[in-house]
Amino acid sequence: RFTQKIVSSVGRLQGLVEGLLALASLESAQDVRREPGALHIAAREVAEEFAARCKAAGVTLKLKLEAADGGAADPVQARRLVQNLIDNALAHAAGATRIHLATVSGQKGIELRVTDDGAGVAPVDLPRLFDRFYRTDKSRRAGGSGLGLSIVRQVAELHGGTAVAEPAQPRGLRVIVTFPAGPAA
Repeated sequence: RFTQKIVSSVGRLQGLVEGLLALASLESAQDVRREPGALHIAAREVAEEFAARCKAAGVTLKLKLEAADGGAADPVQARRLVQNLIDNALAHAAGATRIHLATVSGQKGIELRVTDDGAGVAPVDLPRLFDRFYRTDKSRRAGGSGLGLSIVRQVAELHGGTAVAEPAQPRGLRVIVTFPAGPAA
């Protein structure tokens, strides 16, 4: 029992250190290497990686990738972004049965939308979801370090974009990451 507790604690500590290193790396980054289609490639690959975890949780993960150019982004950062979004939805969307990941072309660029049908987030928490170490009262019980969505925001900003969260209808949470249209490398 004690060994299991130690292993669990080490795992949480490792996750925290990796999150902090990722944030430090993102904050010190100067440029991004945009590759055409990188966002769609990352979404497909990460969805495949999470398939077993989603199935075990009773959650259906659906992709609807419609952005015209497939999302020009840094391939490594795009993977990090999608991993954090799906992981966050799985970990904190209590009662969720589906996660929907979609891209659309908009006037401001490419929008990546990740929507779950879980319990959602209280309106008072929405403005702070992307703050480093912020966790809602519900997510405190689920664990985590409060770094996942902060990393999402950093990746979006590194690409010149934004990340926002809003209530999904009829219930759940939608995170929208916008990547401005820009030249590919």
